[in-house]
Amino acid sequence: MKRWLVVSAFSALVALSTLAGASAQGVTQSFTYQGYLRQGGAPLNNPSQSMRFRIFDVSSGGTALWDSGALTVNVSNGLFTVQLNPPASIWTGADRYLEIQVGATTLTPRVLIRATPYASTANALNMFQSGTTNPDRMVITHSPPFTNWGLQYQDVGDRFNFLAGGTPVMTVDLGTQRVGINNSSPIAPLSFASTLGNKISLWWGSNASAHYGFGIQANLLQIYTDSNSSDIAFGYGSSASFTERVRIKGNGNVGIGTSNPQNLLTVGPNPTAGFNAAELAQFARTGDAYLAVRDGTAAVVLGSTSGFGFVGTQTNHAFRVFTNNQERMRVTNTGDVGIGTSAPAAKLHVNGTARVQVLEITGADFAEKFPTTDEVQPGMVVEIDPDNPGNLRKAQGAYNKRVAGIVAGANGLSKGIVLGNMEGSENHSPIAISGRVWVYADATEHAIVPGDFLTTAERPGYAMKATDLQQAQGAILGKAMTRLEKGQTGFVLVLVNLQ
Repeated sequence: MKRWLVVSAFSALVALSTLAGASAQGVTQSFTYQGYLRQGGAPLNNPSQSMRFRIFDVSSGGTALWDSGALTVNVSNGLFTVQLNPPASIWTGADRYLEIQVGATTLTPRVLIRATPYASTANALNMFQSGTTNPDRMVITHSPPFTNWGLQYQDVGDRFNFLAGGTPVMTVDLGTQRVGINNSSPIAPLSFASTLGNKISLWWGSNASAHYGFGIQANLLQIYTDSNSSDIAFGYGSSASFTERVRIKGNGNVGIGTSNPQNLLTVGPNPTAGFNAAELAQFARTGDAYLAVRDGTAAVVLGSTSGFGFVGTQTNHAFRVFTNNQERMRVTNTGDVGIGTSAPAAKLHVNGTARVQVLEITGADFAEKFPTTDEVQPGMVVEIDPDNPGNLRKAQGAYNKRVAGIVAGANGLSKGIVLGNMEGSENHSPIAISGRVWVYADATEHAIVPGDFLTTAERPGYAMKATDLQQAQGAILGKAMTRLEKGQTGFVLVLVNLQ
């Protein structure tokens, strides 16, 4: 607002800026005051003008509520600006008047100060309360001021608390980035707790002792209700159109495919065709397809008479297949297989008429497993190891009469018949001693064509063309079945025939 003030030789044009925020009692309240001074009709210029400002609650007379004391103010071309810092305690909402003294002259009349809407609202809220009673807090409270209600910032712990009667009803912990509802020490990103104790919970009910929902306590996921009449359903859709898949009754019955299970576990639409407590203890039930225990037999049953499963005890058990309530095949825990008998006396025991058909074997070679003292791979030529009886090693040198065969299974050609699967030989290498296999070959000096005799090469583990048949006697691997051009190394298909 603007007002002309004229006193004897001085006149002033004053303007009051916005009240720069509001705070609770005990906090300094500042605002900026601007004015215009003339002396003898001309703008005043004085870089060190002595001025004094007082605030009263009446337009004239009375006792000053605040006095700035003598201030040195710069006046340039009549204009001046001054920062005034009265205490917040004088802003009660009643009218306040500013009195200005320039030098020894007091200007009249006093200036009426009206609170801005922002300042009025802030004062009504008693915003940002602090002081000796709350040294580490910033609080937004009610008006009249109830310090135990509202939003509190607590510097110790770096958290916001929403207070109700002095008790935090919600806490935002900025340090841990956790929110607690009825929990001032949240232990999870969103922590619900009240009378439930140390639980992360979602619950609802009529009072603190009636709960419905789920929670986590001591690393245990809990689903809880207040009585055995409450059910929990799982499915998909919406509240208007919900397709149920699983239901847990309040009495503990579980239904899959039925919403009204009459047994401890029911699978399917028939609510009574399920496991009761005694049957569930031994995986038993009746119906079309089930996991059952009957007469000590655990089985997957198709219908009520056919299926497969286990019989016996944990240390003495067998796998069996049955149809029409009759056992058809049994595999014992020792590996014996019985067909038509439940007591096989051999690795394969057939009780009844047996028909033998031609046995077809995938692969093209006849091999035997041998231990090797070198690291070998399919396709390599091996020889008898003279230093380790019963072992083979990678073939070394041309026309080697200790040659023993070729490691089977190279170049995608699977092994055929393999002998030597004795105990301890499971990881030994299968060595082809007859049939067709791929072999690593060296044609650096002589090309290999189908029909050539092959022997060991200078390159360890490789074969080559036998050009000296007399020297090759006792060192021939077999005959080449594919070509390898001169100067190359690679795979050659060989018909193994040791000579």
